[in-house]
Amino acid sequence: MVISNPPKSIVDLVVVCCHAIWNGHSSSSPDPYKEKQWILKGFQRSNRETGKQGEHLSFMRHINEAMLYLLSTDSELQNDPAQTLVMFSGGPTSKETDISEAFSYWKALHTWDHVEIMGQLYPNGRIMLEEHSTDSYQNFIFSVLEFRKQIGHYPRNIHIITHGFKGPRFLDLHAKALQWPKERISVYVRNPEMSRAELEETIALEKQNGYLPFVSDPYGAHASLLDKRKVRCWDETKFRAYMSPLLNEGEEGVLLTRLLDWKGGESGDELFPDTLPWNETSSAAGSS
Repeated sequence: MVISNPPKSIVDLVVVCCHAIWNGHSSSSPDPYKEKQWILKGFQRSNRETGKQGEHLSFMRHINEAMLYLLSTDSELQNDPAQTLVMFSGGPTSKETDISEAFSYWKALHTWDHVEIMGQLYPNGRIMLEEHSTDSYQNFIFSVLEFRKQIGHYPRNIHIITHGFKGPRFLDLHAKALQWPKERISVYVRNPEMSRAELEETIALEKQNGYLPFVSDPYGAHASLLDKRKVRCWDETKFRAYMSPLLNEGEEGVLLTRLLDWKGGESGDELFPDTLPWNETSSAAGSS
């Protein structure tokens, strides 16, 4: 489906961070609530011994939360100017299929109880797909750039939907690395259903393997974060080509290219030194 004339009144961005691919949309009985229809890693699967649910159920809750947020913050049915859009963010991270996480979430949304509303929102630019990201930092920056590319200005506010244990990455690290004002970002966090012991272990592993690596490498430009991206089929050439209309746009494009090229300076943990354009979006976006 092609997005046609997304409303320029949109200023708020809801980013659904995708974590896996639903590959059941072409089956004879598509059902994203069935674990076997998802391409999941071992730690994302259910565990009968501990009672842990498959994380695909959390993914569906994230989708549902995004749609409820969209419908509760905008009065589209009352013909008010649209202000919010939902962005499913996630690239083609599995070698088992060439579809992206974002596209699979959108297909899963077709099973939503209010699918007729969804059918109106997507072609009108209220639901968009960011199909290149392979980690949380890329979820953030690529969604911002996709918003700019499609809408014409940067978002005023960002609302992130992800696992609870990943929330600190966005608030403490990614927002800081991208100079995103604290008052213009919020995170809706909901962890997968699991035992207390499993949750404590998950939080510890997140700190070790997710949070701390971004402390020393804020832009994911070095091993081990870069290696993770490669394992998840990161294709920088394809992304740059897709984003070229924006990256070739005068001084703004030069600045954004420098950001994408930034690897943390000599130490690897230095923040990007130039002022980024969304710092002045609060007043400008609303009048665009």
